[in-house]
Amino acid sequence: MRLGKKIILAFLFGSAAMVAQANPDIVRAFSNGDMQQISSFLDSSVDLTIQNNGGTKSRGQAQDAIASFFRNHRPSNFSVTHKTEKEKSGLMMGMLYTSSGNFQVLILTKKDGFKEIIHQLKIEGK
Repeated sequence: MRLGKKIILAFLFGSAAMVAQANPDIVRAFSNGDMQQISSFLDSSVDLTIQNNGGTKSRGQAQDAIASFFRNHRPSNFSVTHKTEKEKSGLMMGMLYTSSGNFQVLILTKKDGFKEIIHQLKIEGK
């Protein structure tokens, strides 16, 4: 019976850990400043704030704004500091390390089938 309890606990904790894991493709895209990959996650309309300059942007406008930011602040790494996920939405907070300093990043996602779609992105200086 003891082994059964251990297996159940391992399953429960393993499942919880899987839910809280950040999407590795999003993390890698931000780490590398890969706009093509990031673009594949952007919603058709994105609530975007970059260094206190924000508003609702179309996917194309958001791509241009993020690409401009990456040209001025070349990313070297992105580490997730917090991740929560619900049935149809998620929140990821992290630190973006760049050639010109570190930035706090907030990413809100929603589910579109099995894919995470970024509908809100905030990048602020630390």
